Amino acid sequence: MYASACTASSGTGGPSAKTKTNVRSERGRSVAPAPPATTPWAAMPAPVWGASDPRTTGPPSPRTTGRTARTLMSAGGTLRCVERGRCVNLEGDFECRCLLGYRAHNASDPLQPLRDKGSCKVVDCGPPPAGEAVRVLSTNGTAYGSVVLMGCKDGFQWRRGDNSSTCGPDGTWSRPAPLCQEIQCGEPLSKPHARMLWDNGTRVGSVLHYQCEEGYRPSTNRHSPSTNRSVCGEDGQWEESDLRCEEVSCGTPLIVPGTKPMWDGRSSAGSKVLYMCSASYYPESGQGSFTSTCSETGEWGHVPLNCRARCRLTPSLAHAEVAWYNSSVTVHRCVDGYRSSRGSSVSVCGNAGQWQKATLKCIEIQCGEPLSKPHARMLWDNGTRVGSVLHYQCEEGYRPSTNRHSPSTNRSVCGEDGQWEESDLRCEELSCGTPLIVPGTKPMWDGRSSAGSKVLYMCSASYYLESGQVGAVSTCSETGEWGQVPLNCRARCGPAPSLAHAEVAWYNSSVTVHRCLDGYRSSRGSSVSVCGKAGQWQKATLKCTEVKPAVNDLRVFNEKCLQWRAEKNDVDKEIYKVVFRGTRDYQGAFRHEKRQLLHSWDKWVEVCLSLLPATNYTISVIALSTRFTANITTNTSLQVPQAPLVLYRELDAPPATLRLRRSAHTLDAISVYQVVVVPLDGTVVFDCRSRGIPGSSQGVPPSSQYITGQFPLGHMNDTEMIFTVGDGRFHGGFLNAPLKRGTSYYVILRVVSQWKEAFNSSCVLWAKVTDTSYVMRVSSLLAACSVGGLLLVVLLVYIYIWFFKRRESRLNSQ
Repeated sequence: MYASACTASSGTGGPSAKTKTNVRSERGRSVAPAPPATTPWAAMPAPVWGASDPRTTGPPSPRTTGRTARTLMSAGGTLRCVERGRCVNLEGDFECRCLLGYRAHNASDPLQPLRDKGSCKVVDCGPPPAGEAVRVLSTNGTAYGSVVLMGCKDGFQWRRGDNSSTCGPDGTWSRPAPLCQEIQCGEPLSKPHARMLWDNGTRVGSVLHYQCEEGYRPSTNRHSPSTNRSVCGEDGQWEESDLRCEEVSCGTPLIVPGTKPMWDGRSSAGSKVLYMCSASYYPESGQGSFTSTCSETGEWGHVPLNCRARCRLTPSLAHAEVAWYNSSVTVHRCVDGYRSSRGSSVSVCGNAGQWQKATLKCIEIQCGEPLSKPHARMLWDNGTRVGSVLHYQCEEGYRPSTNRHSPSTNRSVCGEDGQWEESDLRCEELSCGTPLIVPGTKPMWDGRSSAGSKVLYMCSASYYLESGQVGAVSTCSETGEWGQVPLNCRARCGPAPSLAHAEVAWYNSSVTVHRCLDGYRSSRGSSVSVCGKAGQWQKATLKCTEVKPAVNDLRVFNEKCLQWRAEKNDVDKEIYKVVFRGTRDYQGAFRHEKRQLLHSWDKWVEVCLSLLPATNYTISVIALSTRFTANITTNTSLQVPQAPLVLYRELDAPPATLRLRRSAHTLDAISVYQVVVVPLDGTVVFDCRSRGIPGSSQGVPPSSQYITGQFPLGHMNDTEMIFTVGDGRFHGGFLNAPLKRGTSYYVILRVVSQWKEAFNSSCVLWAKVTDTSYVMRVSSLLAACSVGGLLLVVLLVYIYIWFFKRRESRLNSQ
């Protein structure tokens, strides 16, 4: 029999190398159990060989029946279990159990190393325990022995439970998540005289606004403005708002000059103050007293009471003028060139009717000594008053620096602020620059260009001295210019060359500049001929072509339009400038001038202009490519005048008062309004264009239409006109005769424009006047007849009833 065990042999040593050993045990035999191992590596005793068999001198040979276990054994007799497992002795057997914190993988626990291929793996507890309001602060994993720290999320606070949990050997966390409860701030505190604007939320971050009640307003603090906002915080408390609501107070009532306020001392909202003029004042306009009320905004109402003082002329102060005056208060200010040094600028009309004179003292403004400028002298009369002028002038050898964008000024003026105006003059050292270029000469120059520098000129090799000195000297002057060179070097090319249709514009024996003759223009080529070194002219290539009139057959059509035939002169597109100027004989100050640009590719050009009626025009057409100008004159005709805007009315009886609105027009100087009265007797015929409408004669209206008033528009400044028909007065030389009773009329407004022989007019129906006297008589007669007939009917009915009742009574009595 062979026994398997986890204990080591009794020897004290052994080989260090591990050897494989087959161990057998027979079934059915009892073997004393070995004590259980307490460590992962349990000692296994050496096998006991049976002494009853004298034939055997070593371990028995394996049997074919029973269970076979394969393991590793060290030379010291220790049987090795699986990794992270411990060996346990059993009765006639042994097994491997996973260490604390480990579990069998791919096998059942306990393991049989001789037959199982499983292993021990560390226990994993999975995600840490956490609730909806809990968050993980830190963790070192989820395996056995791992520790997780937990805390409450924002807006939540701890109530109970631990904040840490450890992964146990059974794969569960040692403690559940702590209990976190949502933070609630509860009902906020109210403030005196303030209402809460709030959505009833009490969570962290909820916002509450306070608003002062009517009649109260927030107290002000310029160093620390108050806030009306409160927020629910992380500590479960509402953030403190420093809003304080104080009662609205308008303070002291308004001070109105010349008034005496009657006030009970209250300044809360709704309080009133009665203002009346003081003894030495009287109400100038408005009512004699006025009440000012304190508003909800903390301001007293405006007092439209103007009390005029009984003082006479305003007082005068030396070197001062009146800036503001209202009969009771005068404000003075210093005149130009003076400033205030002390005293009050207000004069007040006293109760006794005498001015309490202002104490303002005005002293003259002085600018003092002006500032000097480098390399400049001051031209000055030593005056330091306001308006004194100082000029700066550069010293010899210096000149003002130039700036084409902002030219400098050498002038400084003493200003109202007591300061000299800044002058941007800068004096720079004088320099003549590059020496003059003299044709045909060779300058000899040392490169200096300051005042006094010199340049020597001599004739070049291809030139000869015609006049002047052999060596001429040019000197840089104090004005920054090189002196004239008295040297004339003549080229050896002879007279200037000639070109067709051209003339010499400039010639100096070595260079000739040509230009086209009048009536010709340059079409191409260079205009300069140069004398070469060989004594021959390099002739200019200028080509001059004849210039044809750019504007031909200029005429006016349709009164306001122009037409002409264009001559392009070798250009595809021509640009024309049309200028027209208008005057009027009847309106001396009238001028109408305009310019218009026109681009055209056409052979015949047409353009229409914005010309005014009844005007004499001079029109110029300028072709910009050749500057050719063509002129023409024309007169515009008189147009039909525009009738004004009238309100048509129908009136029952004269007199008739009518109105109209008009706007100014350029033809007002030659236009009139005529009021025409047309009787409605028989057939009415009215011709607005007629020139023969008469006026009324001797105050009695004729039976036909007539003019009852005329108004020249050139003398009419108002935009509204009011006219009463039949007022018996003369208007523009026409008698406005009263209208006849019993006759109806049309009132027509005619606008007439007349210039020289031209005459135009337009008319508008203004009113209809109907005499109601006949209608009233007929109506009164009809009304009287109706009343009489009604009374007669009533009387007949009454008589009939009376007669019927009397007859009935007689029959009853019989």
